[in-house]
Amino acid sequence: MKIIFLDFDGVILTNRTRMAYGSGWSSAKPDRVICKLLDRICSTGPRIVVSSAWRDMEQACKEKLNQGDLLEFLHADWRTEPKGFCRPKEIANWLSVHPEVTDYVIIDDEDHGWTESQRTKFIPCHPMEGMQSTEMESLAKWGGLRS
Repeated sequence: MKIIFLDFDGVILTNRTRMAYGSGWSSAKPDRVICKLLDRICSTGPRIVVSSAWRDMEQACKEKLNQGDLLEFLHADWRTEPKGFCRPKEIANWLSVHPEVTDYVIIDDEDHGWTESQRTKFIPCHPMEGMQSTEMESLAKWGGLRS
């Protein structure tokens, strides 16, 4: 099984969606372009695990995913440790109890001090503008949509 560890702010919630829909991240709607790419990839089997701080607000988190048409692609164990403070460790812990995972990517707008093995799986996003075309291409290749 392939997993996408997904951050929200600066990834699916971007500065342009924040400005278009309201003044704060909570009023922003997910970026339709990145959500469509994630939808296409997840339709082939990968599942989403929320690594964002939004994971601590289950209802709001799932509402954002639903707005982006991504809710159906959540893994059954849909989030890393709630109230966690070290994203690399949270992801490592999640992976340690899921031996069925064969590959993963981490989509985030911050370098949280990823481990050496996680760094090769990290797809960085611009903190205000979200995923740019180069990173979208990398994700599409990982997801099997591009060769």
